Amino acid sequence: MSQYRRSKSTFQQFHPLIILVIGGIILGVLSVLESRLSNGHFQQIVHGVFQFFYVAVIAIFGSLAVAAEIRRRDRKRLLDVQTGLASIRAMPWDRFEYMIGEAFRRQGYRVTEHGGGGADGGIDLILHRKGTTTLVQAKRWNQQRVGVPVVREMYGVLMDRKADQFIIVSSGSFTRDAYDFAQGKPITLVDGKELYELIQSVQTPGASAPSPNTCTADDQPPICPACGSGMVQRTARKGRNRGKTFWGCSRYPLCRGILSLKP
Repeated sequence: MSQYRRSKSTFQQFHPLIILVIGGIILGVLSVLESRLSNGHFQQIVHGVFQFFYVAVIAIFGSLAVAAEIRRRDRKRLLDVQTGLASIRAMPWDRFEYMIGEAFRRQGYRVTEHGGGGADGGIDLILHRKGTTTLVQAKRWNQQRVGVPVVREMYGVLMDRKADQFIIVSSGSFTRDAYDFAQGKPITLVDGKELYELIQSVQTPGASAPSPNTCTADDQPPICPACGSGMVQRTARKGRNRGKTFWGCSRYPLCRGILSLKP
């Protein structure tokens, strides 16, 4: 699955303007080729063939640029709507990775979303800045603490890839053995509290979502703190809150983010 994710988003990881520039260069090359291949007898045929290629390049690279811009805005909003550890832990694991990538991007890193697991050795992000390469693994763990076996394995990946540093980010915590093993090595362990402090330090001022229990029925639909999508009013059908109205994520059941709704 990680290989599919990488191949799907390779071009979308570029800035939309870069994609448009690449498309413009290809159009320029095609134009030069057309002028060289055109002659008296085949001019109309060559022109027709190249017109097809022109339209194809414009359609493909235009679509890629639009998709990249939507993706870029989605990553920005996803980070800005986080209101605490609860909202971070509620998001799907892939959105968790995207949010962390956006946080590092705002710190000045060039970020490549790599996808964890498989032959990648658990690498989710690769960061580049000032000639250094940092590998990142993101773990959306809420209850279980990240132990020393994980840190030891990532240290092996770090040595194998000959990178400069490895950062392991968890929405939970790490065991004492994990901290002891990482000490003195180019490994940084970021627990849930430190992660939220990082997010707060790079959030756009005034862009965060409303805090829980502050949205009324007359408010505009809030942004889901778990995934950044819009929310809709729902009514609990069972449990101790049966009959009560609340804001639920519009992506339910894929996302289970909720906000309380004041009467």
